[in-house]
Amino acid sequence: MKQLFTMLMILILITTLSLGSVTAAGKTADDLSPQEQWKVGSLVFKDNEGLSDAELSKTMQTKSRAFYLFWQKHPDFNPDTFKTDIERLKRLYASRGYYHARIDYDLVTKGHLVDAAITIHEGSRTKVSQVDVRVMNRSTPAGLAASLPLKKGSPFTEREYQQGESILRGYFLDRGYGRAVAERTADIDPDTDEARIFYTVKPGPLTYFGETTIEGAKQIKPYIVAREIVYKPGEVFSSKKISDSRKKILALQLFSAVEFTPNMEGANPRVLPIKVKVVEKPPHDIKLGGGYGTQDEFRIQAQWADHNFFGDAREATVRAQYSTIQSAGEAKLLQRHFPSLNQQVVLDGKLLYETELPFDLAGAQAVALLQQDFSPTLSGSAGFRAEFFKVSGTDAPAVKQIGGIRTNGILAGPTAQLTWNTSDDPLNPTRGMIATIMGEQAGGIWGGQANYYLFTGEVRRESTLLPFGLVLANRFKIGFADSLGKTSDGVPIFERFYSGGPGSVRGYGRWRIGPRSIDNIPIGGLSLLEGSAELRHSIYKGLSGAFFVDFGNVSPRTFHPPLANLKFGAGPGLMYVTPAGPLRVDLGFPFQKPRGDQAWQIYFSIGQYY
Repeated sequence: MKQLFTMLMILILITTLSLGSVTAAGKTADDLSPQEQWKVGSLVFKDNEGLSDAELSKTMQTKSRAFYLFWQKHPDFNPDTFKTDIERLKRLYASRGYYHARIDYDLVTKGHLVDAAITIHEGSRTKVSQVDVRVMNRSTPAGLAASLPLKKGSPFTEREYQQGESILRGYFLDRGYGRAVAERTADIDPDTDEARIFYTVKPGPLTYFGETTIEGAKQIKPYIVAREIVYKPGEVFSSKKISDSRKKILALQLFSAVEFTPNMEGANPRVLPIKVKVVEKPPHDIKLGGGYGTQDEFRIQAQWADHNFFGDAREATVRAQYSTIQSAGEAKLLQRHFPSLNQQVVLDGKLLYETELPFDLAGAQAVALLQQDFSPTLSGSAGFRAEFFKVSGTDAPAVKQIGGIRTNGILAGPTAQLTWNTSDDPLNPTRGMIATIMGEQAGGIWGGQANYYLFTGEVRRESTLLPFGLVLANRFKIGFADSLGKTSDGVPIFERFYSGGPGSVRGYGRWRIGPRSIDNIPIGGLSLLEGSAELRHSIYKGLSGAFFVDFGNVSPRTFHPPLANLKFGAGPGLMYVTPAGPLRVDLGFPFQKPRGDQAWQIYFSIGQYY
């Protein structure tokens, strides 16, 4: 009996302690004492279908700790801020056309931790029933209304409603109407959940560029800014030419900000003088970059650059880099606007050492290039390359299978490249395309001991799939090479095509696709075919997920794309933006496991070269 009484008391004590650490559910922010130091335990959303958890969380200042940052402290929970967040969520839903949305929440405390559960009653969504566009004093251009994001039958959102005004004004700004004004009105009927949209555009007169004045250029000569401007006085006004000019000025890396301001108060309504205001920054910079990857392991790079070397926006760069695969020292000089306004000359010298499975390469390289911008999206280069090379560490059966190689000598010949670039971001693109064609030739009349030609073509394209928020990334690459004369003096072993690994066909080790020697050493090929399709989607803040399918192979014969023998790999990936650079993890599975390789490959990379 005494033992039963003791056990009963212990059970009551445990129950009392447990209940003492939990506040009953259903509390509001007003029930929490402002004198307490509350922390966010968890933050969950329920019954939201029209808007994702990521969209809702982004709107709120109250944040929960990410599950993968378990070592960090829980963020503060401020009751007043949380109440304001609830109002922000209501405003967000209204901006997306959910005018009947109701938001409830429950707070549960565990000690000083607050678990918040937010329930969304979205209700019906307002749809667009009419879109009317009126252009004053002229007929409305055909198809103008069709270019607007809001159309009859589509869900109403304030962002797309506002974008329509900007699109209409931009349409006329790009066609010379520099004084164009657009106005918008919306008639929302909450009873029928219908929205009638009205836009009015006042184009004004056709306008022309006037004189351009430059302000803020002190250490940098004003003519350096002026020669990057792509329009001239007297030309029909175009906002696109202003945008292109701004990009070219910022590309000099001499200014932290550039602002173009048309003078709307001029005496002549058909002429728009332009004021360009720049903010200078130091012309010298030192950058350090580094990271780790499963293929090249640790890598580090240091760079010094002078973007106004002896004036004239001449750019000098000295760079050193190291990784277990490649180490190099490089010096580069870029002379802008020579020999003509849209051309530039690049002189590049490099010492390099590469350690690959098929070979070790030591070399000294010099390249002279003439580059030209044909348009804001199309650029090209042509020049001459000379390189001394020494190859060692080769596999004897691999060399025999190739037909012999030259282990040292001179490589000399022309090189050329053409690039079409409409990508919106060089590091994390979501739309646009980069298409590149490259060719080189060595030997023959140019001398040297390597006699061959080589060319490649590659297309990378990203597009956003609405309304899912997915980014579809595609890549396709093809390449051909051949010897001019004896095979042993033809395509160097380090210029042959290799496939497999990150940036190529994931699911396979580096260069593990294609012909190999009896020692299982890759020998490369003379024809290359590769491609990829990848779907990306944001998960939370800077974290994104992906699923990819890659394919590719190389052939020992030239002009023989290996269509019948393609190797495929697929798998998931995770990407996260960190202060040290982008972090990416890919897990790839080969459809056909190569001899001696494992059934999966993991690729990890953090950091980047600058």
